Amino acid sequence: MIPDVLKKETFEENIPDKLEENTTYLEPTIYDGHISLVIIFEIKIHKYIIILDMSRYHTNSKKLLKSIYPNSIFIQNFIYPKIPKQNESSCCLWFYGQIECLLKDDNYISFKSIFYRVKGNQISYYIDVINAIGKNFYNIDYLF
Repeated sequence: MIPDVLKKETFEENIPDKLEENTTYLEPTIYDGHISLVIIFEIKIHKYIIILDMSRYHTNSKKLLKSIYPNSIFIQNFIYPKIPKQNESSCCLWFYGQIECLLKDDNYISFKSIFYRVKGNQISYYIDVINAIGKNFYNIDYLF
């Protein structure tokens, strides 16, 4: 559901309280003309969350962050990147590239591998996403 500040029900969390173990959830966040990707994984009683917000539009303001994400998102999350990497209105392209990368690149086979690629070697994630965009839009195997 796309959040609308005039409709409280659109801010209700659609993610169930108990997730299926060992399943990685990819959840798009669409708000105010921007799209970001939330990756959620649960093991036992702990939810682990990565928020991929290339423009930092959804995550750069405490007020905005609290109006977009449910309270459960604030527990054990990792927001990426630390500084904006997106310019102008390219969030759809970044979103598409990330989905392609996460679904088709063998370096991203589990939540753990996604987390370590994003947190551990942050530049490799950018390169992988850019290569996914290049391959699918321009038929170029590797840009970098």
